[in-house]
Amino acid sequence: MKIALLFLLPLLTAQEPDYALTAPGHGDLSFWARPENGAARLVEGEAALGDYSRTLALRRSNASLLRKLRDRYFTRVRSFRDFRTPEAWVAQLTAEGLVWRQKPALPVVAMAGATAQVPLLIESDMPVSAAPQVLLNGKAAFPATRLPRYGAAGYLINVPIPAQSGSHAAPLEIHLAGYSAAAVLLFDVRPAATLRVRLSEPARVYVTAADGLSYAPDGSIHRIAAATAEPYFHAAGAFSLTVPAGVARLEAIRGPESVWATKDVSLQPGGNPEIYLPLKHWSDIGTQGWHAGDSHVHANYAARSHQNITPQDVRLIAEAEDLHVLNLTAANSYDNFIHDETLFTGRPHPLSAGRHILYWNEEFRGSDLYGHLGLFGLRSLVRPFFTGLPGSASPYDFPLNYHQAKQTQDQGGAVTYMHPGYLPSFDGLSAAGGQPKELPADVALGVIDAMDVLSNAYETASVPLYYRLLNCGFRIGVSAGSDTFLNVRDHYIPGAGRVYVQSGNPLRYDDWLKAYKAGRSFVTNGPIIQFTVDGQGPGGELQLANPRTVRIRAAVDAQVPVDNIQIIINGRPVITRTNAPAHIDESLTISEPSWVAVRVTGPWERRIVNDSQVFAHTTPVYISLAGRNVRKQADAQYFVHWMQQMIDQVSAAGRFANPAQREEALALLLRALEIYRKIAAGGTA
Repeated sequence: MKIALLFLLPLLTAQEPDYALTAPGHGDLSFWARPENGAARLVEGEAALGDYSRTLALRRSNASLLRKLRDRYFTRVRSFRDFRTPEAWVAQLTAEGLVWRQKPALPVVAMAGATAQVPLLIESDMPVSAAPQVLLNGKAAFPATRLPRYGAAGYLINVPIPAQSGSHAAPLEIHLAGYSAAAVLLFDVRPAATLRVRLSEPARVYVTAADGLSYAPDGSIHRIAAATAEPYFHAAGAFSLTVPAGVARLEAIRGPESVWATKDVSLQPGGNPEIYLPLKHWSDIGTQGWHAGDSHVHANYAARSHQNITPQDVRLIAEAEDLHVLNLTAANSYDNFIHDETLFTGRPHPLSAGRHILYWNEEFRGSDLYGHLGLFGLRSLVRPFFTGLPGSASPYDFPLNYHQAKQTQDQGGAVTYMHPGYLPSFDGLSAAGGQPKELPADVALGVIDAMDVLSNAYETASVPLYYRLLNCGFRIGVSAGSDTFLNVRDHYIPGAGRVYVQSGNPLRYDDWLKAYKAGRSFVTNGPIIQFTVDGQGPGGELQLANPRTVRIRAAVDAQVPVDNIQIIINGRPVITRTNAPAHIDESLTISEPSWVAVRVTGPWERRIVNDSQVFAHTTPVYISLAGRNVRKQADAQYFVHWMQQMIDQVSAAGRFANPAQREEALALLLRALEIYRKIAAGGTA
């Protein structure tokens, strides 16, 4: 299992965390997802850190540096000094004057008639505050505010490139605090060429032109992958791009079951023959009735404005990521506005067809005392959408998550707990809100079907919590939710961590939901797992009268690196393989009530676009012995302590409209506490 990152993520503001790192007027250019590309999207002048880093990401070679400065899509650093990419010009104010610390020597490749963007960093080692003046071709390039004492700032210079190919020079001057520095920006101007591509099937596409920059067609959304800092777009059928002449690299992938397709294309000025790019698949698990879902996708989120992602956009993404069931969640964000509520229909969206189902359901965002629920298969929305939001129509910490989960199950739906946290303890959960503190209570009270073991939180938190719950005898399936905001450019990719559910062919939503609730599932961001115990797959049960051997079969294959494939029994690895593909066919003696699952881990690599490592896990096969199920008293005692803390916190800090609400809330939590006490004492739940 991976090591938890111990830094705290930025606290949420009234917007997305990195929206605070966007300068006024630049949000539409760098932060929000909009279907425009080209010069209209270029950030210019003094840039906020987020705008600057997202612009640097357009140069594909910067990905490895930028990835070190990010935790997924969050910017971890707060200094421009960390962003010295090779193409940046870096000037520094010192006691001796304004000096160049970095001057790129090679000409920058640029397309004739286009606009080139040159990153400029100005750093100060002096206790003075002054506004730099930046001149391009003898004219002010843009207005700039004061450079702080001992500070640094980033600027983006938009350089008009002449229509003629060849060499081009643009004089650059900086004047700051009575000092000056001059240089000449050099460009290798290439004529424009047309890249025309036809895909064999919808895909996520990466295009890197001869200038080293990423391109996307007009009308598409030029996105940035969270963990890789690489720009991409989704496409189906044919598309065309205008790029500099020279060698362009074309790459495409369609979910974890496809092979990464790569082709280098030499483009001549003007038109070029259409390039056909076939997508090939290495896994046929779909023919065995396994269908991939994502429990947690927001089409539009984070602000009342920028509600511009349509069901047609979502349908293209589902096809391009080969994602079969999207649980799209209507929800509030930081106020009482409910995003995408109007898209709820109580059934799969009319654009659903074949092996791609879009279903707008709901994320219930319980009070920070409770956590967030993912609701599936709703026939009617569960209200309220949130609790514990001061100044709203739901300011109180009531109803509990339990009530909303039960309403969902009562109408035939399914419930999962989303993004379980950052450390596997009551106090170490999500620092960014959404703590699943009510999770053990709701599992004990029987209203939870699954848990997002793979999510935008860390498996170092989710896996130990999941194992402890299983060791108390509860049966809950694994689930996966990306928590993608599709209207934000730089964010998670839906289905990059996904839950596969075996519901048979053809895919029908009701069948899929029933199998999801039964735990016939595994989660993965790359590896594919097939697994049985005496013929029972994930979610299945064996009832043994006496201790005996069982036959464990597992097959793991992947196109990503794998270094640990483990058969887990009651939380302990009992069989290990170190490479994929791997085939396990062994008999083990079961001498106590058990659950048996498969866990797969491996190092990060480029195809892992949402996470920091390779990860996959199955729902267990459950084995009872002489009518007894798993009951680990130490794990139950862990949750006794958890529930006692929960009750103390709700009692002391809970906000309720009246004493009856408080009493009902505490009574529910006390019911759960008694269940864990009984298990801890050696009884049954």
